[in-house]
Amino acid sequence: MSSSNILVYIYIPVFYNDKTAVEKSKFVKTFNELVEMFGGCSADENTIMGSWKDPITNYVYDDEIRIYHILCPDSESNRDILKQYKEKLKDRFRQEEILMYYVSVNRF
Repeated sequence: MSSSNILVYIYIPVFYNDKTAVEKSKFVKTFNELVEMFGGCSADENTIMGSWKDPITNYVYDDEIRIYHILCPDSESNRDILKQYKEKLKDRFRQEEILMYYVSVNRF
């Protein structure tokens, strides 16, 4: 019987909320941190467009993002680490929100 894993999607903006470009070094640092923390990371260098509406202010944020993926064991500890890391990313990329979600994965 195999242990349960999660595939985590992390949406990283290429622009700060003020529309200035995020420095490349921040993407490299984030990628390297994820590899160090979870033993691997994949990054899609192509950007996708997205928008989200802040439910409190009704302000609509338009984003261009890159998606980072990590695969790790499904544990409360890893989910706690990821929740804390999300706050770090919000600060690093000067964002009101960073979208992160996971899906259960069964490996062959």
